[in-house]
Amino acid sequence: MKFLTKKKNNFIRKKLPHIRRNLSILKLSLFIFFVRAFGSLKQIKKKGHKLEFKREKLLRKNGRKVFEDNLIDLKVWEFVPRESEELNTRVKATPKGLTVSISIPETVTPSNSIRLHIDDIIKDVNVKVSEERKNTTFLIRRDTLEVLPKSFGIYLTLEGYCTKKPICAIINSCSDNSDKKLSTIDKKGHPVFIQGNVNANHQEWLRLYSKVNSFFLKELDRPLFLMYGTLLGCYRDNQLIAHDDDFDAGYVSNYQSPSKVKNETIHIMTKLIDAGFIVSINNRGRAFCIWDKSGCHDTRLDIRPVFFLSGKLWAHLQACLDMSKDDILPCKQVKLSEQDVLIPKNSEKFLVENYGKGWKVPDPSYSNKAVHIPQTVKDTLMKYCFTIFELRKLQRKIAKKSREGELIIKPLSRIAKSGIVVKAGLDSNRKKLTL
Repeated sequence: MKFLTKKKNNFIRKKLPHIRRNLSILKLSLFIFFVRAFGSLKQIKKKGHKLEFKREKLLRKNGRKVFEDNLIDLKVWEFVPRESEELNTRVKATPKGLTVSISIPETVTPSNSIRLHIDDIIKDVNVKVSEERKNTTFLIRRDTLEVLPKSFGIYLTLEGYCTKKPICAIINSCSDNSDKKLSTIDKKGHPVFIQGNVNANHQEWLRLYSKVNSFFLKELDRPLFLMYGTLLGCYRDNQLIAHDDDFDAGYVSNYQSPSKVKNETIHIMTKLIDAGFIVSINNRGRAFCIWDKSGCHDTRLDIRPVFFLSGKLWAHLQACLDMSKDDILPCKQVKLSEQDVLIPKNSEKFLVENYGKGWKVPDPSYSNKAVHIPQTVKDTLMKYCFTIFELRKLQRKIAKKSREGELIIKPLSRIAKSGIVVKAGLDSNRKKLTL
């Protein structure tokens, strides 16, 4: 009898973790259902994908899987205690890639940046300063993990402190044994290769900008002017910033209210699609990016409607600047790498308002994530993003007739059932966790 009881207890001990994981999987599946069915775009972006990723990890432990995703098999060994007096670190795999979170006491260093050594790559990262600690989070994205070695360590150095051993070691299941050599990792965590590729990318950006700007002037009777880091490089250095990973441009909206600005944006996007461009809306419902269907599909422009409300200039991602329409229009035409581009009338004021008085000094580690944005600004700009219901309506409108271009709505792709990727007018049967 004792033998049977012992055998039964051993069986329960072995099966108990399996049962607990199954209960957690069921709980996560219910959460995912409710987030998809009733959540906003922000909730789907922040919670839905994390829950799916966590559920898939549990499924793998139970010998099952829904998605083909190498990132789930990535292994992390941390060597620095997460809550030591001097240094708090956390390195973990997330749906977007590998997230490195670091918190350092204010007494350790007066510096406002941290230097990460990722394999042979050195990356300076800005930090957010609080009363007692300095914090930073850096994301090593999936495309960067693909070109990193099968195994590597992450070290940390900053003024007054240095980790003698790596803060973590990584077994990189995403590596594809590529022969490509990284030059650095950009501010968003994407890989940057040799300088020649960067220059070629700049030429593709300028070619696409020239084409889209001509369309805006001819068909919409409004200029498309440079913004943010693109304007900074043009105005300060007379060239695009070498480590910049996007091309920012904007146009002045004729309206102020969210509904009218969004209707105007829909009208502009529809015209662009009819003209043969690929237009996409990002995961937050923010419009929009442009690709040239006949050109390089790796090159895009980030286009932002600029509107004026309560005496200020507003634009995504986070601009609420003390500027008027007279500071923007009429735009000035200047040369950038022998191409004609348009910049705001008072470009220097735009740069001072956006980057501060130190805008003339290059800062490769600069990132928007290190800038504190008031919640009221975030809430106001969020009203100008499309909701799930508005995007579905737009999708139906675009799909009603055959068009030269294409609309890609990322939020609708992400909330498609069973990981099936869905684009406006296009279907893909890849059963894959789409990120």
